[in-house]
Amino acid sequence: MVADEDEEPVFPASNQHLFSIFFDLHATRPQTGFGMSAITYEAIDTYARLMRLELSAWEVRMLRQMDQVMMKANRIASKAESKAAKK
Repeated sequence: MVADEDEEPVFPASNQHLFSIFFDLHATRPQTGFGMSAITYEAIDTYARLMRLELSAWEVRMLRQMDQVMMKANRIASKAESKAAKK
């Protein structure tokens, strides 16, 4: 969970498997001309069914929060690249 804009997310060590799931989902996310699209509940549900996983509501929320952090980092990186290209 991210408590403040500048704080690092706290992630329990017992849930490291979510990183693997997240990066599998991230690798298949659609890209649009406007940047990356969010990982949807439908994508998480489809992944879980295909992999025969039973994800808890907490795990789904954590995957969505991880995605929000990734998308924010991507937006920041894109803005920095745009500024650098204008110089």
